[in-house]
Amino acid sequence: DMEHAEYVKKTSLFLFDSMKDELGLKVEERLLLEIAALLHDIGAFIRPQNHNEHSEYIILQSDIFGLNKQKHTMIASATRYHRGPEPQLSDSRYASLTREERVSVLKIASILRIAEALDRSHRQRLKNLEIEFKNDSFFITTEGLESLLEKRALKEKANLFETVFGYRILLL
Repeated sequence: DMEHAEYVKKTSLFLFDSMKDELGLKVEERLLLEIAALLHDIGAFIRPQNHNEHSEYIILQSDIFGLNKQKHTMIASATRYHRGPEPQLSDSRYASLTREERVSVLKIASILRIAEALDRSHRQRLKNLEIEFKNDSFFITTEGLESLLEKRALKEKANLFETVFGYRILLL
């Protein structure tokens, strides 16, 4: 679903750019987020269930021009953790990364989860997103059709973001 992947990419980068100063995000993390957003659902071609794990596998078995092995592994890990359980050190691939790289994966995966939630319907219903920071929370406002599905998805997927960054994130 290329339209969904493009929407998640665009939304991820919007979130990154809007929050980078407050969250201390690094420029190199933006590129990794962009690639992970485009590839996050590629595993659905193998099997929709557990597609995040299949996405990780496909990415690890592919060449991504210009990326070293560590960056490649970071992207694969971020796609694996865009849904499902949070990253664990029992995952040997994730554990093989340096502490700093693991922190970057957590940041990327948490933003990816938010962007994915904002297109839960895969119909790109939310338009003209805006974000405001107030009282230790990020508030996302939007134009578009009724967003109950996306609000519910955001509530379910916001935990990693809130754990990693210490801020709540809400869709108004």
